[in-house]
Amino acid sequence: MKSRREVLVGLSAVACAACAKDAVWCDEPLVTDDGPFPYPDTCAVTAEDIEGPYYISGAPERADLDLYSDGGTPLMLSGQVFDGDCSQPLAGATVELWHADPGGGYDNRSDEMRYRCRLTCDAEGRYSVRTLLPGRYLNGSAYRPRHVHVKVFDASGTERLTTQLYFEGDPYIECDAFASTSLVLPFSGSEETEVVAEDVWLVLA
Repeated sequence: MKSRREVLVGLSAVACAACAKDAVWCDEPLVTDDGPFPYPDTCAVTAEDIEGPYYISGAPERADLDLYSDGGTPLMLSGQVFDGDCSQPLAGATVELWHADPGGGYDNRSDEMRYRCRLTCDAEGRYSVRTLLPGRYLNGSAYRPRHVHVKVFDASGTERLTTQLYFEGDPYIECDAFASTSLVLPFSGSEETEVVAEDVWLVLA
């Protein structure tokens, strides 16, 4: 017998699949068109995005968030942090991530702090996290596209970036007023099997 969470995840997926058929509901695109996601051979400062209402400080240090036997698509996200002109990686930076679970809900109350983490970058500014693809959720009358929230702190603990990362092909990006095209990640795999987003550079102003 399926758990209540598995049933809810399944219902959410069906609902999103049904409304994805007419996801482009806006008369004109609301997404900010600031160019494509910058590949590693292009040094471009990462665009900022809103923090949103679900940030909680004090997330645990860990690199694996697929800990709860939730149904969902595996997501591997990795890259490097650079300062300024991308000539040097930012060693010792902290990348903080948080996102909705596969059913589109945020954990704001439990001691587990589900789908929240802090990662300390190595000497090459590298970070990597294993998690599940976040679900969509209603924001007013429209679904927000799948996204991962990101904060970056330098080695001194100073916050340098707050943004969100989106996923290529999501039908809800075009009508999302918070999204920017330069934050839309290309990836390998598929939403049905596994999503792998590599070489995601976070470049600090």
